[in-house]
Amino acid sequence: MAKQWFVAVPKDGAFSVAVEGLLEKKYPIYLPFVYDRVAEGRKVRCEQELRYPGYIILAFDLTLDEHGPAKRTPGIDYLLPKGADPVPLPDDWVPTMRVYELRSYLRAKARSKPITRKDIHPHDKVMIDKAEHAAFGKEGEVMETSKYRAKVLVGLNIFNIELIHLRKVELEERAA
Repeated sequence: MAKQWFVAVPKDGAFSVAVEGLLEKKYPIYLPFVYDRVAEGRKVRCEQELRYPGYIILAFDLTLDEHGPAKRTPGIDYLLPKGADPVPLPDDWVPTMRVYELRSYLRAKARSKPITRKDIHPHDKVMIDKAEHAAFGKEGEVMETSKYRAKVLVGLNIFNIELIHLRKVELEERAA
């Protein structure tokens, strides 16, 4: 059986001691981060913080390695679930977290200003093309535009949405 990922809970205030102890014992560990873009005046920087503070993800083969050495590492309180044999995380959990971490990093590093568009004007027919938006896939009419956003009338609702999330709907001319 291959190595599986487990969750260790460090003692209060002993997070770094636990991480160092696990690394000394040659346990592979994974600490998922989340990234955020922080603006300070004109300077913009990318800041990282632990996605799950207070938890350490470590790998070992439950059939070959005893989990006792991991539990007895200085700073480790217990392996999840508490008071029972450790239960491994699903096989796709760590790769999925790595994808989320990369997406978070890329969003934090992305350009700060949205791209302007000069092809959308008031009275144009548009479709909302942002999957997370409540009116995704619906057509509407542009009421007014600013440099980066537009007010779009969809049915009886008015949405203020970024121009990059609008797709212009071309009207087909039909021969009579």
